[in-house]
Amino acid sequence: GPPAPEPEPAPVAEPAAPATPTRDLVDTAEGMGTFTTLVKLIDEAGLTDALREDGPLTLFAPDDAAFAKLAAGELDKLRKDKKSLVALLNYHVLPGRAIKSVEVGTMPSAATAAGPEIAIESADGSIKINGAATIVKADIMTTNGVIHVIDVVLSPAGKKKPKKAK
Repeated sequence: GPPAPEPEPAPVAEPAAPATPTRDLVDTAEGMGTFTTLVKLIDEAGLTDALREDGPLTLFAPDDAAFAKLAAGELDKLRKDKKSLVALLNYHVLPGRAIKSVEVGTMPSAATAAGPEIAIESADGSIKINGAATIVKADIMTTNGVIHVIDVVLSPAGKKKPKKAK
């Protein structure tokens, strides 16, 4: 008789193929456990729904270690100034597309959801944003976009050092 149909391979047999994402940007970041500050700030800025429902988006996600590098008091200041907090978080989002790192590396710059552009340079297999942050883990796929983990918080105020607030 005809050969038996091939059994469906168990997902375990294919570690190379990423599973179809089932969680949005926020849930994915939350689930990773290394973005507690970012998730909290997104919530305080009132951006949780946007980052769950909008898309596709590209999120450069500073991990907790990146936030720990901020100058003392910087985070508290942001928390008190919602407008600046929203702008800072939106500066880490590229709207309209989920751009994988292969393509990010070929772009000289990209417009952020906050308005200002980020500068992108690619060298020796690593991708730097604004000459400051490096993508340390790329292409974490979610249902409404992609997350690239970065090791420094991007600042829209200045390319290298944040300007003093007036």
